[in-house]
Amino acid sequence: PTKRGCILVNLSRLLTTKLCLIFHPIHETQNKTKKKSIHPSIHPVRCAGLGPTPSTYLGPSCSSASINSTTTSNSNEVDALRSEVIELRNELAKAKSEVVELRSGMDQLQMEVDTLKTLSLQHIRREKGSMEGSIRAPSSSSQSATRG
Repeated sequence: PTKRGCILVNLSRLLTTKLCLIFHPIHETQNKTKKKSIHPSIHPVRCAGLGPTPSTYLGPSCSSASINSTTTSNSNEVDALRSEVIELRNELAKAKSEVVELRSGMDQLQMEVDTLKTLSLQHIRREKGSMEGSIRAPSSSSQSATRG
């Protein structure tokens, strides 16, 4: 193939690797960790390890020897992609910690709501009981007055 074709294939490989890292970071160490569900548009072979050899993805004509010349020019792009992936992972970690904080806050609020419900039910029962008591008291005193 032409050098340009190999460059295009190499760039698509970088992009696919980036997408794999974003959508499926577990695939970085192949076969060592459990595989989670992967985004349907990304084939597992293309993730991080890129299969047994890069040629399985790139095709036999775009072997690493023919791409070596383009690899140097793409190394800056690779570094940029790596730093972007690191940034995205940091953002994801922050978001996860925020979710944990929100969940604990929600749990605390739920406990407070439950406490308030219990207290209001107890208050309603007390009010009901005192109302019933005040209704009963005069009727019993009026009955004793009529008897006397």
